[in-house]
Amino acid sequence: MNGGSKKITREREESFHPKIPKGIVQKYGEGDDITKWFTAFERACSMRNIPLKYWGAILWELFLGKCRDRCLTMDDEETKSYDLMTGTLIEGFGLTTEEYRVKFRETHKTSSQSCVDFDDFSVKTVGGWLKGSDVKDYDGLYNLMMKEHLLVNCTSEKLYQYLVDLGPVSPQELGKKADHWVKTRVWVTKRKGS
Repeated sequence: MNGGSKKITREREESFHPKIPKGIVQKYGEGDDITKWFTAFERACSMRNIPLKYWGAILWELFLGKCRDRCLTMDDEETKSYDLMTGTLIEGFGLTTEEYRVKFRETHKTSSQSCVDFDDFSVKTVGGWLKGSDVKDYDGLYNLMMKEHLLVNCTSEKLYQYLVDLGPVSPQELGKKADHWVKTRVWVTKRKGS
């Protein structure tokens, strides 16, 4: 008899899924900043000591429309993983590596935001930037920083776009491509002027 009740209790624990109290985290609305929304969601779950293994399941209650439709493309096991759910949703919003970089570099702390909240947001955006840039080690981070330095400080808007569109290349290769682009544009400009 005892063995049977332990089995039922274990099954209930495994199927249990906590709910975030109403009003703590609002449902995601079209137009909300998805990165900031996930930061608020994670903060609410952490403050209530909700285990990470339940976060993916909780998301179902907080998304509607296109977000939920995007999740329906995932299999049952994937929807239990918070990391896979967030990755799929963020990918669905079309956030690119460049958008993460810009958010990380250009977002400033607001007066209504705590330093901890701003740090959480910064960690998310730099994480998206690094993951999208396939940075896995110090050399990858070094190359990313050197390429950004070149792109931001040495290029015009048109050259910047051309170089970003090249995809992953080393900082040295990026410099060579930039010099080549500038030289060919100068030649075209001189020829048109003569």
